[in-house]
Amino acid sequence: MLAFHGGGGNSTRFARSTAPGGDVEAEGALHNLAAARGWVTVYGNGTPNPNDAEVRTWNAGGGVDGYACVSGLACAEGVDDIAYTRALLDALRALLPVDDRRVFATGMSNGAALCHRLACEAADLVAAIAAVGGGNQLIASGAKPPVRTVPLLQIHGTEDHAWPYNSDQNANGSGEKWISIARTISWWASAYGCAAPARRQQTPLDPSDPTRVQLDTYRRVGADAVLVFYLVVRGGHTWPGGFSVLPEERAGTLSRNLIANDVILDFFQTHA
Repeated sequence: MLAFHGGGGNSTRFARSTAPGGDVEAEGALHNLAAARGWVTVYGNGTPNPNDAEVRTWNAGGGVDGYACVSGLACAEGVDDIAYTRALLDALRALLPVDDRRVFATGMSNGAALCHRLACEAADLVAAIAAVGGGNQLIASGAKPPVRTVPLLQIHGTEDHAWPYNSDQNANGSGEKWISIARTISWWASAYGCAAPARRQQTPLDPSDPTRVQLDTYRRVGADAVLVFYLVVRGGHTWPGGFSVLPEERAGTLSRNLIANDVILDFFQTHA
């Protein structure tokens, strides 16, 4: 399982964000839960800022017609992060018995957008993806559906102001546009020929938590679910059930009514 951090983050910070309380040794951290299933988790590191190597970004695409390229120096320098992913897997094959049919990718924000790019442009590499807090920025430049169906799980908060849920206008004041999550889901559903989703409300794990979770499951006729969308009502730009490395006034509410690690690993297991 490849795991890609958000823009301005790094592999270490991302590992913390998936862990309850930020404790990477905790049983509930993404990599530890994956290891218990016999999986290897590899946290990638994006292009470093020359003034601060702890600040890293991925080139997840975009940059046309007023839509931002996501993000930072990786975009400015045109870094080929599809090639990076291929090289990373080549390096792993020299160390581990990698089953190419069971390579999965997950990510947060900028890293989530990179997962979308991998599904569109490198469908041969990944069996399925799980994107948290980031959409498919390639849609702005006429993205084409992948050559094979890559099952996709999306998690997003309605109060995510870093990557808007229902508007292409980012709230960061830059004037740049971002492909909304609602538009991202609509594009994938159309690309895969999915019918209207089956929808249900999840029972709150913690009734005192202000967030609520809506699950939309999209299917094609005669096929398993290929698109699963967890909408976290009142959720922020966070990894549900994990840890926010940013204060709540910047990141928004971190939901405890959804454990992202569990649903991501279960989704991948379904497609293993």
